[in-house]
Amino acid sequence: MATISSLGVGSGLDLNGMVSKLVALERQPLQGLQSRASAIQARISTFGQLGSQLAQLADAASALASSSGWNTQRASSAESAVVQAAVKGGSGSAQAGIHTVRVQQLASAQTLASSSLGASTALGGGSLVIDMGRYAADGSFEADAARSPVTVSISAAASTPADVVAAINAANAGISASTVTDATGTRIVLNSRTSGEANAFRVQVNADGGSLAALAYPPDAGPPVVGLQRSRAAADAIALVNGVSVQSATNQLDEVLPGLSLTLSRASASDVAITVAADGDARRKQLDDFVKAWNTANKTLADALAYNETTRQAGPLQNDRVALAMQQALRSALRSSRSGGEFARLSDAGLEVQRDGSLRVNEGKLAAALAQGQALGSLLHASGTAGVSDGIALRLKNLIAGFNGDGTGALSNRNSALQAELKRNGAEQDRVNDRVDRIQKQLVKQYTALDANVSKLNALNGYVSQQITNWNRSNNN
Repeated sequence: MATISSLGVGSGLDLNGMVSKLVALERQPLQGLQSRASAIQARISTFGQLGSQLAQLADAASALASSSGWNTQRASSAESAVVQAAVKGGSGSAQAGIHTVRVQQLASAQTLASSSLGASTALGGGSLVIDMGRYAADGSFEADAARSPVTVSISAAASTPADVVAAINAANAGISASTVTDATGTRIVLNSRTSGEANAFRVQVNADGGSLAALAYPPDAGPPVVGLQRSRAAADAIALVNGVSVQSATNQLDEVLPGLSLTLSRASASDVAITVAADGDARRKQLDDFVKAWNTANKTLADALAYNETTRQAGPLQNDRVALAMQQALRSALRSSRSGGEFARLSDAGLEVQRDGSLRVNEGKLAAALAQGQALGSLLHASGTAGVSDGIALRLKNLIAGFNGDGTGALSNRNSALQAELKRNGAEQDRVNDRVDRIQKQLVKQYTALDANVSKLNALNGYVSQQITNWNRSNNN
C-alpha cells in the first residue's frame, strides 16, 4: 500500500479541514487572552505617557513653588551703549530700584609700537627682558615683585620682525606681539594681555649690535635708536556708582552692586540710570508653562478615563481606580484655597479652572495679579506648617512627587501590577498554545490512522466488488 502523505488522500475525506476546525475551536480562548493583553499594553502605554506629562507638570509647578525662582529680576540700562547691566544668575539678590553709573574712564591694556621696519630686515641678536608692573606719575616704572621678569632670546639668524614676534609669543611673558604692515613698512606691536593700570610692562634690551635696541621701552633718550612708542597706556576703569567712585582693572564690574554685573562700554559725561525690578516676563512665562503642562496632563487623563460616544470606545483607563484617584487628587489640589494672603485661589489671580478640569487664563485678572508679584507668589509657593497653608504650586509639586516617588508611588505600583498581569497573560497564552499543539498532534495521529483504515476498507471493498463481478461473469458463461 502506498504511504499516505496527507490527510484524506487515502480515504478521500476532508480530514485536514476537520482537524483545522477542531484546532480552531481549541484556540478560541487565545482571542480573549490576546485582546486582554492589548488592553493591558494600552494601559501601560497610557500610564507611561501620563507619567512623562506629570513629570513636566511637576517641573513647571516646582518653578512656581520656588520663591527664588519666582523672584527673578531683570536689569535695564537707560544707555546700553555706555553701560550694560545684568542680574547675576537671574536671582533676586540684586537691590531693586534705580542705580546711577557715570563712566569716567574705561580700562585699557598698554600698547607699544615700533617704527616702520622692513618685513625681512634682520634686527640682530640679543635678548629682551619683559617686566610687568605699573608706571608712576613721574613716568618711572615699578616692577611687580610677584611676577618674575621673562627673558626672550633672539638669535641674529632669526631676527626679522616675524621672528621676534614669534619668540615673544612663545615666551608667555604676559604680553602678545603682532606685526602690522602698511604702505610705510612693517611695525612690531606689543599688547599687554590684561587691562588695568597694574598690568603695564617694560621692555629692556640687551643687543649684540644691530637694531634690536629699537624695541626698548621706555626708549633710550638719545640717537640713533629711538625705541618703541606707546600708543595706549595701561589704565583702570573709573566710574561713579551711586555717586561713589570705583576703580577696576577691567570694564566688567561684578562686585560693586550686589547681584549685578555691569559692563562699561564708553565714557559718559552724565549719569546713566540702571533699573532693577522683578522680571515680569519671566514670571508670566513660568505661569504659561504651568498652564500648558496642566492642560496637557489633564486632557490625557480625562480622555483615558472617558467613554467616546462617537467611536463607542472606552478610554484605556476607564474605571481604573488608580487613575480616578489621581485625577480627583490633582483637581482637588488645583481648586484648593490658601488663607492669609491677597489671593485665596488660582481663579482669584486669573487662572480659572473650567468644568473639564482645564485652566483658562483671564488676562485682565492675571495682569493685575502680576502687578502684585509678592502676593501672587505667596499663593503659589508659600510654605505652611505641616503643609496646611502651602502654596498651590507647592501642593501640586509634592502631590506629583508622591505619585512618582521612590518606586513606591501610585504610578510605579500600578505599572508594576500591570507588567505582572501582562506576564501572567503571556504565560497563559503559552499554556493554551502548548495544549493546542498537543491536541493537534493527537488529532493528526488519530485521523492519520482513520485515513489508513478507511483506505484499507476501500481497497478491500474494491477487491470484493471485483471478485463478485468476476464470479457473476463466470456464472453467466
